[in-house]
Amino acid sequence: TGAAYIMDAFITYDKYNWARISVGSYKQPFSLDVATTCHALTTIDRSIVADQLVAPQRDFGIGVFGGNKYTKLNYAVALMNGRGLGVKDNNTKKDIIGRATYKLTKFLTVGGSFRYGYPNNNDDTRTTVGGEMLLEFEKLRIQGEYIYDEGDYNRAVGGGCGAEPVELGERRDGAYIMASYDIDEKIQPVFKYEYFDANLDVKEIGYQEMMTIGANYFFNEKIRLQVNYQAHIETYINIDNDMLLAQLQVRF
Repeated sequence: TGAAYIMDAFITYDKYNWARISVGSYKQPFSLDVATTCHALTTIDRSIVADQLVAPQRDFGIGVFGGNKYTKLNYAVALMNGRGLGVKDNNTKKDIIGRATYKLTKFLTVGGSFRYGYPNNNDDTRTTVGGEMLLEFEKLRIQGEYIYDEGDYNRAVGGGCGAEPVELGERRDGAYIMASYDIDEKIQPVFKYEYFDANLDVKEIGYQEMMTIGANYFFNEKIRLQVNYQAHIETYINIDNDMLLAQLQVRF
């Protein structure tokens, strides 16, 4: 049986829009996909690369945030423990993490993220960088990201929404591209292609590709049915591991 714990608990001083200060436990400001809450994901599962390389996704720290949904520029910079929730920090050094997005046009937003930290001790470092784009044109939405990660990592911490961590090499990367279209207020088909390489130096181990085809059906603003078919693409050894997933979501 699992134990209950608080995921987000923080205090924010928000007098200035371009310098809101938050202290407590919250999501690391890295990646568009990670910033999206589990109940708002277009597909049932978050992208593999975000779950595996942006971990821990929640942590304890202090951050400065600027901008809002009406401004072209939004940014966040945080100093965090780097160990995740409910785990004692085992070193004296901290992780610095940041993300910035800029609305180039009415339809297109681009952004980038970075992280530099010490996941296990005061000596071994980890460096992560990412790029993202979001295109929203009428009923069409396309988003994509690329993330590169190298160095040490915390082997006991997985991603969000129930993802299990995998063994990583010294250098790893991944990306995804996802498109969805609102046919009407109820039906939203979606397609996502993604790849993840857990070890860039050994291609035969840990490389994954996957295509997700599915649809979301909105009964109303609070109830959504998601159906996804995940086609796993093996490069070296073919495995019968495709999956058909369905999820009924009720928000309160």
